[in-house]
Amino acid sequence: MDALKSVSKAWLAMAVMCVGLAGCGQQGGDGSKSAGVATPAPKGHEYVVGSDASYPPFEFAKADGQLAGFDVELLTAIAAREGFRVRFVNMSWESIFSALQQEDVDILASAVSITEERRQSMAFSEPYFASRQLVAVRRQDGDIVGLDELRGRKLAAQPHSTGDEALQRLVPEHDIRRIDSIPMALSLLAKGEVAGVVADGGALNYYVRVKGDGKLRVLADKQLPAIEYYGFAVRQDQPELLAKINAGLAALKADGSYDTIYRKYFGKDGA
Repeated sequence: MDALKSVSKAWLAMAVMCVGLAGCGQQGGDGSKSAGVATPAPKGHEYVVGSDASYPPFEFAKADGQLAGFDVELLTAIAAREGFRVRFVNMSWESIFSALQQEDVDILASAVSITEERRQSMAFSEPYFASRQLVAVRRQDGDIVGLDELRGRKLAAQPHSTGDEALQRLVPEHDIRRIDSIPMALSLLAKGEVAGVVADGGALNYYVRVKGDGKLRVLADKQLPAIEYYGFAVRQDQPELLAKINAGLAALKADGSYDTIYRKYFGKDGA
C-alpha cells in the first residue's frame, strides 16, 4: 500500500509539472514540436504564409522585396481583425504545397483554387474570390475567338495550375509550354513566342489592362472550367487557425472592408 501511495504521489507531481509547463506533449516555448495534440495559438501568434509573388494583382514583390497584392492585403486584414500576425514568404508555385505539408509554412495565400483533389491533403477557408479560366491572345490575331483556332499552336500555362490541367484535357501535350510565372508567359505571348496563355481571369485581365500596352486581349472559351473559387489553405490539423481565418473574412465582408480591398485591385467592375 505504501508503495502504491508513493507511485500515486509521483504521478500527481508529474501532472502538476505538466500544467506548470502549459501542457506536456505540445509545442514548446522555442517553437519545437513534440508528440501530442496542438493547442490553439495564443493571441498575437505569428503564422508563416507561403505565397508565389509572381501573380499580380493577387501577390507580387515590391521594389523593397516586401510582398503586396490582393491576397496579401486581405489576409493581413483578417489577421489584424482576429488578433494574430502573418509573415509572408515568397516561394515558387511548385513548392508551396509541399512547404505546407512539411510545416515550413502555416498558411497558403497564393490564389489557390479550391479543388476536390487539393481538399484531400489540405483544408480551405471559405472562398474569398471567384474566378474562371480565360485565354489571352495577341490583339493582332483578330480571327481567334477560342481555343479551336489555336489548335496545333503553342499554348502557355503555369505548371500544376488549373489552366495547365485544363489544357492537358484539351490539347496534345507537345502543344503545352509550361512557364514558371504568368507575367513571363504573357511577355512571351506579346513577342509571338506562344499563341495563347491560359490562366485565371483575374491575373490575365489585370496584366492586359496595366501592362499589356494594347497588344493583348482576353477571351472566354466554353471548353475551359467555369467559375472556380480561391481559398486560403492550411493543414488539416489546424481547425482553430481555419476558424480564425473564416471569422475574420466574414467580418471584413460584413463591414465593407473586403469590398474596399477588392476595388483597390480590380476596380468597381471587378475582375
